Amino acid sequence: MKLHERVASRYVEKQGKVHATPEAREKYLKEHPKADPNKHTVKGDKGGDKGKGKDDKPKGIQRPSEDKVFKGKDVTKMSPKEKNAVIDQIAKRPTSAIRGSLHLLEIEEKQAQDAGDGKKLNEIWTKANLFHTALSRSHKKEEEAKGKK
Repeated sequence: MKLHERVASRYVEKQGKVHATPEAREKYLKEHPKADPNKHTVKGDKGGDKGKGKDDKPKGIQRPSEDKVFKGKDVTKMSPKEKNAVIDQIAKRPTSAIRGSLHLLEIEEKQAQDAGDGKKLNEIWTKANLFHTALSRSHKKEEEAKGKK
């Protein structure tokens, strides 16, 4: 597991497996008595009452699609000056939070690819570039701070 996945997993509610059949789910739950049955679903089912729903927000990390730093603007149409201001705001965050947001962008990217939504993919890739640039700036600031000590 990559570092950003470990960090994001601390903030995002863990999801159970999606099983191919109800029998496979039952077998898994019998073999793993501590597993939460509400988080394990059968492919095609909507899951239990307490499973991760579409409206659930991750804890501590803002989903990039809802991040207030973008102020509801279309990132693909932002000017370079606006993008630079967004990058500066993101770079002020802890690197672990930036990595967590990148991981969530990867998840959104996969969902957009599965849906075949090209416009959404373009937006996600633009945001990912902004977050990667911010992460790079954040690393540079950390190294400068270490060098001054």
